[in-house]
Amino acid sequence: MYGTAVDEAGNRYADSSYPFIIHNCEGCGSNLLICGDSLARPLRDLLASHFDTTVYIDYRILSQFPIDRIIEKYQIDALLICSNSTMWSSEEYMFMFEEAG
Repeated sequence: MYGTAVDEAGNRYADSSYPFIIHNCEGCGSNLLICGDSLARPLRDLLASHFDTTVYIDYRILSQFPIDRIIEKYQIDALLICSNSTMWSSEEYMFMFEEAG
């Protein structure tokens, strides 16, 4: 299952192009960041039901978003990496950090 979201203006956003944010008013008080591929998608909504905020990032777009900025912005408490070995064998899919300065 590939995730898409529709904003109030009717614009569609795919989780393979943008971070997918799920807010839950009945969470546990913690926030989760999931980095993964299609193996993580079935877990995403189930796990999100237990957290206040869940951010899902498809491994193909990891290099577009500094991971430390996401962790800070969404006050991430837990990180789940769920993927096949491709995520670990290509520099294209490695975590990127914002440059200090």
